[in-house]
Amino acid sequence: MIRTESNRIIFEGNLREETRSALVCIFQLIQKLGYQDVVLDFSATRYVDAGMMLPISSYAAYYRKNQIDFSLIEPTDPVLRRLFINTNWAHFIDPQQYALNSRRRSNNLPALQFLDSDAQHDVVNQAMEILMETIKVQERTQLKALEWALNEITDNVLNHAESSIGGLVQIQSFPTKNRVSFYVADAGIGIPSTLRKAIPAISSDSDALDKAIREGVTRNKATNQGNGLYGTFKCCEESKGSFLILSNHAVLRYDSKGLSVKTDNVPFRGSFINATIDYSTEGLLEKAFVFKGKVHEPANDYIDMHYTQVEDKIIFEVVKEVEGFGSREFGRRTRSKIDNILVDKKNSILFDFAGVPLISSSFADEVFGKLFAELGAMEFMRRCAFQSVDATVKRLIDRAISQRMKASN
Repeated sequence: MIRTESNRIIFEGNLREETRSALVCIFQLIQKLGYQDVVLDFSATRYVDAGMMLPISSYAAYYRKNQIDFSLIEPTDPVLRRLFINTNWAHFIDPQQYALNSRRRSNNLPALQFLDSDAQHDVVNQAMEILMETIKVQERTQLKALEWALNEITDNVLNHAESSIGGLVQIQSFPTKNRVSFYVADAGIGIPSTLRKAIPAISSDSDALDKAIREGVTRNKATNQGNGLYGTFKCCEESKGSFLILSNHAVLRYDSKGLSVKTDNVPFRGSFINATIDYSTEGLLEKAFVFKGKVHEPANDYIDMHYTQVEDKIIFEVVKEVEGFGSREFGRRTRSKIDNILVDKKNSILFDFAGVPLISSSFADEVFGKLFAELGAMEFMRRCAFQSVDATVKRLIDRAISQRMKASN
């Protein structure tokens, strides 16, 4: 439940589909009642998610630029309180009280703001770094599809939204379900207002959102192909994921019940997009990215841009790629990166251990022992090479491989 008392909005219980109710309360307190300071009270909240909190965060950031103060009362539930801080929801609502957290938590990228193309590029790279460490694909093109979709929906904010706060983006991955969710919010003019500049005949905001996910529809055909939202939507549709757009007076939703586009009396300032993709879908890129009858495969993906390649080997600079060397958890993340590189059968890796004086036995086993066991001796030797390895580190890797060999006999 959401209710207001004076300048306070009180959020209670488990909140899942109450985004519009929250935004109505914000609008009423500021636009109708004239409050210059708004208190968001989540003390009695038991559950919220990014689908609700990122739009609220974008509203708070927008109104703050227009001299309206927001303050936060944290959830009393300690787990939810940490979530508010770790995801940066607390920061964007009340930046004077809460510092920006730029570090990942678990499998997720916290909400981050991008105001220009450099920041957008950095955010996408941070997201891909997390995905490389947390999910495992069966085809490299599945990673390419995720990267392309995230690039497009964030780039649209900069090219079309005219948003004074740029965009906010948050990423969640669910490795056990083979799913990734992208959340992007802005406080711009909205997709319907953007498209009307190119298509004056658009009859309503809901008509505009319906056209926005069709192939080739864009505000400016001279500079854009019009396939950003379309390609992202197709990724969701082909993978039986979900897709949501809130913008101006319309809501577009795709889920297991199909596609619906509805008019909403409550306007959303700007746009909010939530795209959930099942990246394990076989041939995802080939199914989703068909433009003008031809499959489009993005060139120069994250792996191409992030890693140096010498002859036929990708250089894996261990000291730069690994956050820590003392646990299986760090080993698991490292191994996930390696698996996603080697999923392309043409790839081999040169592990450069320069600057790494020591690793734990558990790290060595999680990465190299298990990799050896999975690939087999011949394939491991063919696709994995080492350089600049400290003698102690080499003994630990050799021992991990030896123990795995014994265990398999």
